[in-house]
Amino acid sequence: MNTAKFNQKIRWMVFLVLAVVILTVFTFPTAPAAAAPTGLSSTCKNVIQDYVNWAKNGDNMVDMQWSGLNVKTTDPNARHEFGYGRWGFARLEDSGNTLHGFIQEYFSDRTKGQQKFYYKSYDWTEISISPKNGVTLHLYSWGNGEVKVTDLSCSSDGFIMFRWPGTMQMITIVLVKTYY
Repeated sequence: MNTAKFNQKIRWMVFLVLAVVILTVFTFPTAPAAAAPTGLSSTCKNVIQDYVNWAKNGDNMVDMQWSGLNVKTTDPNARHEFGYGRWGFARLEDSGNTLHGFIQEYFSDRTKGQQKFYYKSYDWTEISISPKNGVTLHLYSWGNGEVKVTDLSCSSDGFIMFRWPGTMQMITIVLVKTYY
């Protein structure tokens, strides 16, 4: 057998093997992927709108409490130092088609002696809740940052739950219809 013909066959075999490897490693999309749904669910829109409508009438307003747990680590050796809790309250009023107020918020990792949630160590957070934009938070104590959350879970009795974006933290808001 001629070495030139043999080398040519080897080159073709190497080419075919490389082509098969490349085609199996790289996949080429046949159609664009569907976009993830954005915005609030219809349940959350309806729940929030119900509380906004309540606040629009006369002397009505909405009281709000929230609580959360921030998990700092899931390391089993951390014992009781795995995270901290937060609790706050606010009186919300109608502002256009939005509930608006200021949360006075306390944290379990702010202590005085054995007292957790030390009453003199709190933050102010501005909150807006709307059926269009979800929950928007203005963090005065944290460099005036802003957090917007539309991935909410809501129940008809005024519970709104969400995971704080980019953290291992879960927040529960409870809305209560009340009067001035």
